[in-house]
Amino acid sequence: MAGTFSFRHETLDVYRRAVAFIARADDMLSGFSSTVAVSDHLDRAAESVVTHIISGNALRGGPARQHQFEIACGSALECAERES
Repeated sequence: MAGTFSFRHETLDVYRRAVAFIARADDMLSGFSSTVAVSDHLDRAAESVVTHIISGNALRGGPARQHQFEIACGSALECAERES
């Protein structure tokens, strides 16, 4: 019986919301040139959230895991600042 494989981070609501935000940010920025600084910054910050959630979730615990989630949180705050 073949099951569908998924990574642990794919079950996290925060991960799914971060991925959805990337799509939303792409839609918001579609009218801007990718060379516009705010466009580039929002794009990189949104991707950073997802990347650090994945990295943190791959670790079992300890300060390295916490550090990854702190970076994800900081990047999310940067996105919120840019969106407002």
